[in-house]
Amino acid sequence: MTSEILSLAKYLASSRLEFSLSEMNQYLDKRYEERELYTILEPHFFDLDLFCGPGYNCTRLIKSPLPADEVVVRELEAQFENPGLPLRIENQSKPI
Repeated sequence: MTSEILSLAKYLASSRLEFSLSEMNQYLDKRYEERELYTILEPHFFDLDLFCGPGYNCTRLIKSPLPADEVVVRELEAQFENPGLPLRIENQSKPI
């Protein structure tokens, strides 16, 4: 039965931006409580690109690359040029 639930979740996730776990009962042979569906699907949320909140409403996550933060990029480049701990961290590790 888990494969039927997983297949349905894949279909709903690919066809809608949002859906409620209770809606799944319209398409399943057996009726489940939202908490049961959540427990069954929870290990698969990442692979399904879903976020399901405490109200058992699921939202499809849209993957997109994060914009580059120029300050962070410059800081990392400087770190690679001079490998080692930054002075502020190095000073914290010295005994007082």
